[in-house]
Amino acid sequence: MKQFTFSLALLILIGLPVLAQESTQSTSTPQKLILAKAFEKLYESSKNGFSDLRLRETETSDAAVRIYYPSIEIENAEKTRIFYVSSYDFDVEYGNFNSEEAARSKVEELKKEFSNVYSVFKFTDYHPDILKSTICNFVQVSDKGIRVYRANFKIEKWGQTYKVSFHYPAYEKASTNYFFASPEKPCYIDYNFVDQQQSYDQFSSDLRKILEEAKTDFKNIKGGDILSPSYATLENEATIYVAGYPNCYIQSKTFSINYIIPYLKGGDFETTKTQLQSVISNVNKALGSDYAFNASADGMKTLYINRYRPEKNALTISITKNKDNTFDIRLYIEAESNK
Repeated sequence: MKQFTFSLALLILIGLPVLAQESTQSTSTPQKLILAKAFEKLYESSKNGFSDLRLRETETSDAAVRIYYPSIEIENAEKTRIFYVSSYDFDVEYGNFNSEEAARSKVEELKKEFSNVYSVFKFTDYHPDILKSTICNFVQVSDKGIRVYRANFKIEKWGQTYKVSFHYPAYEKASTNYFFASPEKPCYIDYNFVDQQQSYDQFSSDLRKILEEAKTDFKNIKGGDILSPSYATLENEATIYVAGYPNCYIQSKTFSINYIIPYLKGGDFETTKTQLQSVISNVNKALGSDYAFNASADGMKTLYINRYRPEKNALTISITKNKDNTFDIRLYIEAESNK
């Protein structure tokens, strides 16, 4: 994993000899750059909340929303700002367009401009329901794996117009308060390609079948209601289950739907961690080289994405702690609407 991460970082730097030659400008005068040539600065600065790029705070800032003029401005953009609303975001506005077609054409122009500098980058589009928007993620591919950035182009519908913008959210530490826990949000996630070919045993075939059902939010395999654990969670029996695991079920929450496979139940922590390697091996054989994975630093979660749809998490292996200090291993297959 360390070698893979290092090699991807090198790809970022290879395409940017021009930046090293840029003259140093006055700290009071923003430096104008096209987005592609600014990306190295954003890549580094996002790790510290863009603190080194915040030139001065605007007069419109208040306690809830803080807005900063940055020390770099993006060429051919209407506005370049750093926003703070619970977290920092480098925000570039390219304007409003009278049709979705015109907005998409602008995004394609921006993609092409970026790819002329970084041939290793690709873009993946998806369409969350919020404001009928389109999100275009930045994805970097090597022969070892995929780096998915939180940076994105965005098209948002506002009334009869379509707003085009670029966003690079800053790194956020994990936090816990009285109401909820917020996970760490890195600037990017690295995934290694699975180095095994698909197996055709019953478990593998069934798991791939459920992944196909995720495209329709499991509507065709949703059975009767199960007594739900809370008012915000609905659970249904699954009419199709994965071989060896007849207690599979579908869980629906406000912003997510998952097909859940209770894989192992009730072990002590060390035993569960040991068993996890066997679980990962079985899942790798089921998914094969079309998928890539990321294991969390504490080993409690392993995330999988499809190499052809890297913007969406497809499957998660999770170790969860019970009230009696035992641990379970569950597999979560995410519905298409989770994006």
